[in-house]
Amino acid sequence: MTELILVPTVWCKGCREILFLPHPSPGETPQYPFDRPTEFWPAFLGCWRCGQVFEYLGLDVRPMTQGKQFLDRLRLVPRFLTIYVRCVGVRCTIPVCIHLYVGETATTETALDGLRRENFGPAQCGDGHAADPLAEPDLGVWSASDLL
Repeated sequence: MTELILVPTVWCKGCREILFLPHPSPGETPQYPFDRPTEFWPAFLGCWRCGQVFEYLGLDVRPMTQGKQFLDRLRLVPRFLTIYVRCVGVRCTIPVCIHLYVGETATTETALDGLRRENFGPAQCGDGHAADPLAEPDLGVWSASDLL
């Protein structure tokens, strides 16, 4: 019998690809009830397939059942990234933050290239400035604690 777990997901608003979100202890214990981010949790999420970036709220997050084997594969390669990009604000020091799930058939480089092609979409820093499309992004790990 396959062990199942509920994982948080959203649908890309551009291409309808399923975007997985990080989850605590993948594959170890099912989450019952499903742990959803707060109702108005805002985040800019980039799509690894189409390269578009959209803002999502906690209300957009839906549970999806996945087998333990899928979750074990997620542990092998870092698939949940946070991208920090300089904004276009003249003296602003707040980076634009975009979260990204890198799909199983993609690489970090191809996913980032797609985001650059789309100029990081509507993503903004905390002061409302757009991302600088020419800036070199810094990468970090996107963890489940960022959802709460």
